Amino acid sequence: MSLLDDVSIVVTPNGYKAGTLYGVLPTATLGSEQVTNGNFATDSDWTKGTGWSIGGGVAISDGSSSYSFLQQTSSVLNGKIYKISYSVTSYTSGSVEVGVGGTSNNNIQRNSVGDFVEYHTSNGTNLTIISRNLIGSIDNVSVKEFTASDMDVTRATAATRVDENGLVNYAEVLGSEIITNGDFATDSGWTIGTGWSISGGKANATDAAFNSQLSDSTNLVAGKVYKISFDVSNYVKGNVRVTVGNVSSSTVSSDGSYTIYLTTSLTTPFRFSTYAGGSGTTLSVDNVSVKESDRNNVPRIDYTGGGCPHILAEPQRTNLITYSEDFSQWTASNMADVTTQRVLASDITSPDGTIGTSYKLTASQVSSRIQISQQTLSQTYTKSIFVKYAGANTTIRLGGSDTNDRITFDVASSGVTLNTASSNVISHNIESFSNDWYKVSVVLPSGNDYFQVLPDSANGNSYAYFWGAQLEEGSYPTSYIPTSGSTVTRNQDVFTRDGITSLINSPEGCFFVDIAALNNTFENQISISLSGADGSDRVLIYTSASGGKWIVQFRKDSSQYVSIEKNATVSNQSKIAVSWKSGKYLMYVDGSKATTYLAGSETESTTFDVNDLKNLQLTPNNGSTSNIFFGKVRQLQVYKTALTDLQIESITSWTSFTEMANALNYTIY
Repeated sequence: MSLLDDVSIVVTPNGYKAGTLYGVLPTATLGSEQVTNGNFATDSDWTKGTGWSIGGGVAISDGSSSYSFLQQTSSVLNGKIYKISYSVTSYTSGSVEVGVGGTSNNNIQRNSVGDFVEYHTSNGTNLTIISRNLIGSIDNVSVKEFTASDMDVTRATAATRVDENGLVNYAEVLGSEIITNGDFATDSGWTIGTGWSISGGKANATDAAFNSQLSDSTNLVAGKVYKISFDVSNYVKGNVRVTVGNVSSSTVSSDGSYTIYLTTSLTTPFRFSTYAGGSGTTLSVDNVSVKESDRNNVPRIDYTGGGCPHILAEPQRTNLITYSEDFSQWTASNMADVTTQRVLASDITSPDGTIGTSYKLTASQVSSRIQISQQTLSQTYTKSIFVKYAGANTTIRLGGSDTNDRITFDVASSGVTLNTASSNVISHNIESFSNDWYKVSVVLPSGNDYFQVLPDSANGNSYAYFWGAQLEEGSYPTSYIPTSGSTVTRNQDVFTRDGITSLINSPEGCFFVDIAALNNTFENQISISLSGADGSDRVLIYTSASGGKWIVQFRKDSSQYVSIEKNATVSNQSKIAVSWKSGKYLMYVDGSKATTYLAGSETESTTFDVNDLKNLQLTPNNGSTSNIFFGKVRQLQVYKTALTDLQIESITSWTSFTEMANALNYTIY
């Protein structure tokens, strides 16, 4: 038996789009056509509800019903994934949605002319088109079974990750460039207002009065999020802001590289506007880029710590700091002795790769500090901030007004090291990032507290660069959540792949994962599973509630029949493989066999029936959608045959993707 022949699913930190993490194996395939007369060539094969008719090669809805079916019975199978494509060929009002089963699956309502593609898990055997007062026509309906290991990703908010260059940025999918002359190489493509000119490869504002505009000629799309980046140089006075439709950014009043995200409800072209009265605005703008950005539900391929990337899945967290990067909005104590100055030097690059977004804290007395509003926190909470050496060795305190809620750390040219931790401190961490930045964090018990940064030396004289402050309820720090005037919440990451019975051999197989828990505190239990529809049948790999162990549970008809555990440091990346068939149940962790059976035995005769297992889920141990998997996944594989001890020991001992690929005869592109 060849490992290559029997592996049926491979998922790694791979390609993605919004809402989908692509699997490596199998290559996506489409089944046969399930629709009869999808081009409506004849008035047949469809059951027409109120307001529906067929004629002229299309299905027509007259809008007379708020919920009317156009339907046909087919051979689609419940629980399978189907690719649905169709065209809305004319549209006046109302909306239409489609589904595989008795009703719509995804509740996606279309209200415009266009060609559409959707992927649905069938909940019945009918093909259904639903008119919601639609006045319009439908054509070219196609439904085919879709088989792939691509995982559905749900988060519904933006989220940051560490990219392959070690920079902190949003996971996003960008559209094509909208601006045609963003480098101002020519005097074209822009409408130039009073006080603006284009020369020397820049757009220049010279004593430009209030609301003098520089506009691009391309209209935007209402409701879309746009990533806007530009450079400001030659700053003298005044300020400028960018606008999409009816939404404007905050003003910019210094040299630097800027990245701003805005959502417009209008199609008005993109523009710069001066926003200062009196003597006007004088500055230059260059390297303008505007691209449509899709950040919601984009899976995060994360390179924290360097080396091989992992798929990052985190719990919901809220950054309670309302100005996470603009320290000028924080309160300074002993104003004569502490300053927070935005760093404009071109050699100071912030952790996100931008210039001009970091701040330098200078304090000459031990009582000087900057702080942001007091918070009442009902549970364990974590403070974190990015810090960088600023030319003089110094000791800084991170904490609150209670002297027992602080850590001190030394900032030196050689790096950042912990000095002391006060009595209330639960844990702390210092993590290295690119460009000699460090993320310092401290975990504290519930209570009322400020977020303070202050010097901790007898004579003050503290200097350090700062960026990216975060205050979150939880027992460990998570990825950075930027804020600019209000708190921001990042939803939890959910990864699932349903309806893949054909890729899982329920009676026997092997499930391999290379995963790590986010932290050893076990605020959230980590678990990943192959399961049936409701979790009553499952192969579940998870951590013990108290930590320090990996456990596999085999459960059939809601009854656990084999459970095996292995001691491990679960916050370390671990290669875990579990294998099952009647008479042979195994678990290996990092090349070492687990021998502690909490239920059943290695020779247990019970096993799953055909088609018991159909879903791959990064989920809790009951197969539901609460307490979702939170951790780091570097690789996941499913085999259709049980593996031997020697084979499992081998696959859990690989030290790299290259070694794994060579063993399985994969080609790495």
